[in-house]
Formats: sequence, C-alpha cells, structure tokens
Amino acid sequence: MASTLPGTEFPLFAESAAFDSVQAELRERGLGDGLPLVPPTERRLTAMLNGVTEADTVRGYLPPLMGELRADALAYQCVLAGAPIGSMSVILTALEACLEPDFNLLGITTTTGTPAVAMVVHGPIASALG
Repeated sequence: MASTLPGTEFPLFAESAAFDSVQAELRERGLGDGLPLVPPTERRLTAMLNGVTEADTVRGYLPPLMGELRADALAYQCVLAGAPIGSMSVILTALEACLEPDFNLLGITTTTGTPAVAMVVHGPIASALG
C-alpha cells in the first residue's frame, strides 16, 4: 500500500515497490493515459521540488476544469511523466505564463477548433537540461 503526498490523494510508493503493482494502483486511481508511468517515490518528488519555494501555494487555476496550479501537485505529475530533474522551474513558469489573461487558455482549451499549446525551450537552460 502506498502513502500519499501531504494535502492530496496522490500516492507515493516505496523505492522497493514492484513496478507492476505500482502501475496497477496508479491505473486504478485513474492516473496516467495507459502508458507506463515513473513510480512516484518520496525521493523522486523531493528531487523534483528541489529549489521550489512555497510548493503548496496555489498559483492559479488551470482551465478548463479550474484545477489548482500548485508546485507540489505539478512535481508529482512531472515525476509520473519522467520529466528531467531540474525542469520544474521551466514547466512551472510556462504554466504560469499560460494563465496570463491575454493568452486566454480557457478559450484555447474549450474552442471547437483544434489548437495546441507548445513551448520551445532554448538557451542555457535547454543545454543544462539536456
């Protein structure tokens, strides 16, 4: 059985947890899209949050379902997706930029058209992240 990320229902697993059982529990909880997920452990989550201040502060609400944008929840999703350690500042900044009123993320995510949001990362941070 997994513990949970404080303040959430997101499960955290022991480093020794069997990969298949982790995948099964994550699927049962409706996390993921059917592809394998990186097992979220306290060590991985802590590494992803390294350097982030006020991890549980609500930084905005993400359309269209208006979920809270919090660094701790985002870090959890980054771990699941296999994002490189050190990429949290880039990802969090991109999401905060998407919340700017002139960007109109609600309009983009609820249109009957087929837009997509993409981000290009370049410069020293791109080199540092590989």
